[in-house]
Amino acid sequence: YLVAQKAIDCGIDGKYLYENLPQKEKSDLTEETLSAAATFFGETPKTIEASLDKATREYLASREKLESISSLSLASESDLEEFADFFSLSKIAVKKLSKKFSKEEIENIALSFFKSAPLGLRVNSMAASREKVLEYLLAKGMPAEAGNLSPDSIIVRKRINLAALDIYKAGIVEIQDEGSQLVSCVLDPAKGSKILDACAGAGGKSLHLAALTEDSAEIIATDVSAKKLKEAIKRAKRSGFRSIIARPVGHKTSPEKIFRAERFDYVLIDAPCSGFGVSRRSPQNKYKISESLISRLAANQLKILELYSRFLKNGGILVYSTCSLIPDENEEVVEKFLERNGNFEKISPADSLKKRGVPTSVIDKNDNVFLSPHSNDTDGFFIAKFRKKKR
Repeated sequence: YLVAQKAIDCGIDGKYLYENLPQKEKSDLTEETLSAAATFFGETPKTIEASLDKATREYLASREKLESISSLSLASESDLEEFADFFSLSKIAVKKLSKKFSKEEIENIALSFFKSAPLGLRVNSMAASREKVLEYLLAKGMPAEAGNLSPDSIIVRKRINLAALDIYKAGIVEIQDEGSQLVSCVLDPAKGSKILDACAGAGGKSLHLAALTEDSAEIIATDVSAKKLKEAIKRAKRSGFRSIIARPVGHKTSPEKIFRAERFDYVLIDAPCSGFGVSRRSPQNKYKISESLISRLAANQLKILELYSRFLKNGGILVYSTCSLIPDENEEVVEKFLERNGNFEKISPADSLKKRGVPTSVIDKNDNVFLSPHSNDTDGFFIAKFRKKKR
């Protein structure tokens, strides 16, 4: 507790601070150790000793409680409620997760949401190499490291004023979680192709697609929010991309009207979802999960998937993704889509990931890309890939 609080106060990474402090059992504490810790924290030895006493009591109590919680059965309604309360999840979230995950896995997911998420950056590969950007950040004293999954990813484990940096102003880097970067890698678009980025929002994935195709594709970014699309175009200009075109949709400008005569080589649908997978950044997401919300979202996700998949050429590639860990929004939507649309087949993302330099260990047993904060230290993501059958 003391280490975490001091880390926050001093802007120091808590894990780094904890691992670099001398670890001593209470019985082994000497005046010299207490004095050194007091000097380190700017406290008195008595304050440090009192804090350690309190932290030890709290730790032992929480460990005992955790052991008790771990013995609960999720099949029992009362046990499930106690489990959900302890891990700060809604009861419905635990129920939904238990359809796919073991109790231990749910515990790990819940515990991962208590940790802060790192700052994820994506290097514009057309403007600079990741190595050059890392050199730049490290030279400025920023704790940056290469990501483990995306070849363009950089992880920064400290708050920085990114907007003040030249590399941001010049469009060399963008803020994008490493998990989010894998969506475009799974789509794996060819140069000169025609791409529809449905639900594009502020254009993070459109920008990545432009970089992957070396600005040679025609990328149509569409969204119900014209404001977000304006931001997408602003970001595209900053990065020097000319291949991104914004087309807002709405009641008067429905996708059917806009794209009725168009067919795309690739369609990307990063569907609106519960955002449960980004609960480290938005803790409110894990509390709002309810039956009605998930039911409404899943119905809308299937509707969006069926709508935008119409605009794909025969033999074209479709990718569906969410930043949720809830099966109702992921596997179950995919199953229903395939049941109702026999002209699509699900395909493995393995070849695309290998081509883009992404480890295939992120592929689960159902041939989907599945990422979670506790396993990958990314936001939670689900990514499925399809091909429209040739007639």
